[in-house]
Amino acid sequence: MSPTENRSSAGPSLVVLGLGVLVVAGALLVRFGTTAPGATPTTKLPADIVALGSSVEPLAPEGAVSSAEALKIAQDRIGPQFESAKVESFLVTITDPDTPDLTDRGVWIVKVSNIAIPVSGGPDPSHPLDRRATLAYIYVDAITGEWITTAMRIQTF
Repeated sequence: MSPTENRSSAGPSLVVLGLGVLVVAGALLVRFGTTAPGATPTTKLPADIVALGSSVEPLAPEGAVSSAEALKIAQDRIGPQFESAKVESFLVTITDPDTPDLTDRGVWIVKVSNIAIPVSGGPDPSHPLDRRATLAYIYVDAITGEWITTAMRIQTF
């Protein structure tokens, strides 16, 4: 057998091997995204989410409760209006100096908008105001799934 014949018989094997490597690499990208496991994802966060703390960064989902679990906890907090609300969830690491439980902590922030939850009380009880929460941010611990806090935007109508 000449060297030329030997190379041509190895050619198809190398092509099959190359295709196999591409398939495995593609599967890893689908499974872990474009970053290595444990690395910070490249997802850019909306400005209102970033403004919730002095440091808010995307968090890799390894070891975290699922988005579906965080949404269920938020639904339990908001009640029936959750069904018709616009809901988004963001897995982040957050530090908020105004909230002691939020120092470099992995959380799901569930943003619930298009709501109108009545809020009782006002500056002067003799002149009740129509006050409603129109936006809520529900914080859920990313590891334990525990509710941490809820921040609401209150509007007077």
